[in-house]
Amino acid sequence: LTAKNTEVMFQLLTPPHPNGLNGAWTIDQLLSETLRSQDLVFTELQSSLILQLPRYGKRDRVIGDVVPDPSLHVHSSGAYRCKVLYQLRAIIVIGTSHFVTYLRVPKGSRDGVLKGDRSHQEYAWLYFDSMSDRVGERNVPLILDVSVELEVLETPNASALLGAEIAKPGRQHLRRVVQDTSMAFYCRVGSQVLEAAFFE
Repeated sequence: LTAKNTEVMFQLLTPPHPNGLNGAWTIDQLLSETLRSQDLVFTELQSSLILQLPRYGKRDRVIGDVVPDPSLHVHSSGAYRCKVLYQLRAIIVIGTSHFVTYLRVPKGSRDGVLKGDRSHQEYAWLYFDSMSDRVGERNVPLILDVSVELEVLETPNASALLGAEIAKPGRQHLRRVVQDTSMAFYCRVGSQVLEAAFFE
C-alpha cells in the first residue's frame, strides 16, 4: 500500500469472529487480519492513517464490538523496513444517521501536539456533537469531558474489561464507542504538523 499524500484512508474488512457478533475485535486485530487475508503490506508509512470500519446501520451488523486501540504498531516492508507507532487521535461514531466525534487529546497541551517524553503521556477524551440541540434555525453543539468513562480504553487489557465496564451505570459513551465506531484517525508519532491540524 502506498500513497502520494501524507495520509491514507483504508477500509478494514471483517473476518468472522470466533464468538460471532458477541466477540469483540480490537482495531489492531482488524487491521492485521485485513492485511493478512488480502496479502497486503505497507510500502510507505504516511503521517496519518484513517481506518474505516464496516458499520452499516443497526439491523444488519456484520461486526460486533470493536475496541479502539490507543496506539498501533504498523510495519513497513519497503526499501527501509521499519515499525512505526501511530497514536489514536479521534474516532467518528454513528448509530443510525447522526455522526458524533470523540477526540483523544494529550493532557497539558493547548494545541494537541505531543511534546517531550511520550512514554507516560496521559490523555483526555472529549465528546463533540455539532447538532446536540436546536434553537430556532441554529444547531447547538455540545462538548463533554468523558475521560473518566472512557479511561478503560487506555488500559492494555481493555477487551477483557469491556463487559464489566459497559454493564456499569452511566456508560452510554463507552457503549457508543465500542458498538458504533465508524472511523478511527491515527497520527504517526513525530508528525507534529498533522497532529496539530486535528485541533485547529
